[in-house]
Amino acid sequence: MDNVLSPPDSTYIGAYLQDEFVGFIQLVQGDNIAIVSQILSMQKHWGKALNNALVAKAVEVCATRKIRWLMYGRMGNHPTLDDLKQNNGCVSFLLTRYFIVLTGKGRLAARLGCTAK
Repeated sequence: MDNVLSPPDSTYIGAYLQDEFVGFIQLVQGDNIAIVSQILSMQKHWGKALNNALVAKAVEVCATRKIRWLMYGRMGNHPTLDDLKQNNGCVSFLLTRYFIVLTGKGRLAARLGCTAK
C-alpha cells in the first residue's frame, strides 16, 4: 500500500535526548538535490541546538549519498529561521520568476500588478 504522507524519496532523521524523541528533519531527494521539507524540535529543548544538529546530520547524509545540493527553503521570511540557515552555511540564490497567465482573473491580476511574493 502506498503511503501518501511519506513519499518514497523521503528520508527522516530523528533526534533523541537520552530516550526521548525530541525532533526530526525530513529530506525529500531529487536529482542531485535534497530539500529540507520539515524540521521540528521540542520547544523545551531549543537551547540545546537540536535543529543545528539535525541540519549537520542532513549534510552528512547528503555527503554520504553523494548528493551535491541541500536546499532549505526561502530566506528572508523569518528572522530566527534565517539566523539558523546562515549559521549553518546556507546562502541565498536569487531566481528569476516567470508568471504565466492562465485565466481571466490572472490577466486582470497581471494588469493590476498583483504578483505573488
